[in-house]
Amino acid sequence: MEEYMEKCALNAARTESCAISKPQSPQKNSPEIWPDTLTETSRSDVRVVEPRNPESVPLLTSSARKAAASDPTPSPLFREWGQKQLVRKGMRLQERDLRILAFLYEQQMASVEVIQSGFFKGVHRSEAYRRVKELEDAKYLRRVRAYQGCRDQVLVLTRRGVESAREVSRFEIAYRPRINPMTLAHDMIVNHVRIRFAELWPGSPWVPEKVLRAKHGREPAPDAAIGDGLIRNPQNDSICALEIENTLKAKDRYWRIWNNWDRIESVGVVVYIATSEALERRLQAYLQEYNPKYPICLTTFQKLLRDPPEPIWTIRGTSHYFAPIKTKTEVQS
Repeated sequence: MEEYMEKCALNAARTESCAISKPQSPQKNSPEIWPDTLTETSRSDVRVVEPRNPESVPLLTSSARKAAASDPTPSPLFREWGQKQLVRKGMRLQERDLRILAFLYEQQMASVEVIQSGFFKGVHRSEAYRRVKELEDAKYLRRVRAYQGCRDQVLVLTRRGVESAREVSRFEIAYRPRINPMTLAHDMIVNHVRIRFAELWPGSPWVPEKVLRAKHGREPAPDAAIGDGLIRNPQNDSICALEIENTLKAKDRYWRIWNNWDRIESVGVVVYIATSEALERRLQAYLQEYNPKYPICLTTFQKLLRDPPEPIWTIRGTSHYFAPIKTKTEVQS
């Protein structure tokens, strides 16, 4: 009995000596888009943290984070985005892995096809499936069925994946992915739209719907002006609100939503992306009757994917609002 008690005391001492306190969440860089939304810092679902140093993002140990807090100068540990690596047991996360985890964290879920089209351009799709499988084996993400009886699967983060994503994401989001069969197709199209805008306007930060909904509380009004995402147009520095329309709403509901958008002065343009030409024509008729006082643009998902995207429709004519950014070499030539 005495030997058993001695062993228990020894094990307890070892456990206490090996205990590691949970590191605090690092601070994130928050894009200056829709300031009245992003200055909120105490909501339960979303918290955008003011940046400590916009040129560095802590990625490694808690001791390194504490050292950075006391010293405002960038440390060699805090490397530029293109050199970021996060070491985990059994796997070294590369920059692309971190961007994939951050994308799933902010969008809540995605399909393998979305990840392939957004993060594995120019390589065979087998490379995307291989890397996703490696992240799955390393317990960063997992596949779940979209809904009962459905063969399609979506990718969601594990707890380990959420911890890694929070270290590089601009936002602190309550990660609770809810897969709704009624809106699953809409959510996947939103993911594709975000990836497409990353190609057209590289470097422009995206504010996901999860952050926008937090501004309106847990149960926003059905006609609230929320949008599926916000992005800044780098060509004219205007803030663009995106609405992906997969089903037609009642006309009076559209009018209430457009009235609410008119009250948000920080948003310069509202762009509706319809998933079919029939839906686009109905929205055109509604907009012509409504006659908005601010820019409301309309296009289709298929037109957006073309290279270059087709001009978008407004009640005052077409516009090349989605023109890709030209590089210095292209401008000089």
